Amino acid sequence: MEPAKLDLEIYQGSTFTKVFQWKLDGTGVDISGATFIGQARISAPSDEVVIEFSTTEGTVTIENATDGKFKLKLEEDFTEGLDPNIDLEYDLKINLNQDTYTLLYGEITITPTTTKQFQP
Repeated sequence: MEPAKLDLEIYQGSTFTKVFQWKLDGTGVDISGATFIGQARISAPSDEVVIEFSTTEGTVTIENATDGKFKLKLEEDFTEGLDPNIDLEYDLKINLNQDTYTLLYGEITITPTTTKQFQP
């Protein structure tokens, strides 16, 4: 299975959410019981993880398991600390039925915030 290349944009200081659906031959894959892990780094060989996506950390949640839908989410407190002067490389893997697949890969761009100290 070929992973999908998808570049992401995260707005500094804003909640980042993106919902995906894993499909094979046009049909959602049942991801019941699956776990996800993904990391973003300045470059793939770098030892420094800037962003971690995982079901364990709660930054990946399964939205509709039988239809293959899952969501990535980063809170605004976290995105506030991201450096907009760097681009990141990431990938996202799923472990399902003891098999591991890379679903997504690409670059993450951090867009700087203009509004400071927003207090709702």
